[in-house]
Formats: sequence, C-alpha cells, structure tokens
Amino acid sequence: MQDDVKTNWDHIPLTSHSGRRTFITGLAHKGVNVRVLAALAGHRNIATTQRYIELYDHVLREAVELV
Repeated sequence: MQDDVKTNWDHIPLTSHSGRRTFITGLAHKGVNVRVLAALAGHRNIATTQRYIELYDHVLREAVELV
C-alpha cells in the first residue's frame, strides 16, 4: 500500500510553499476568517493570503446551494 501512495504522489512536487497553501486553503474552506488566516500565515497583506486560497468546483457549487 505504501508503494501505491508513493507512486500516486511522485508527479507532485512537495514544497514548504505547497504545504502552506494546503494549510491555508483547508482552513478557508472550513470558514476561518481571512484576517485570521493572514495572521497564521504571517502575511501583512490580506491580498497575499487570498492568493494562497485555492477554489475548487465542489466548493463553488456548495456556496451556490446555500442561496
């Protein structure tokens, strides 16, 4: 099983930046305020934090369904 996991992730470069992006995106999708995210990431500017947050189709659909 470990070999399967390794093989599936071989094509994705793992960096500290990708870890930060995953951390910030995960918290954003759980509803954490962008100002809190900026503080956690050590960003002075909220626009920098917003660039870290990835939007996924299923998240956009869920937002529309709230209306």
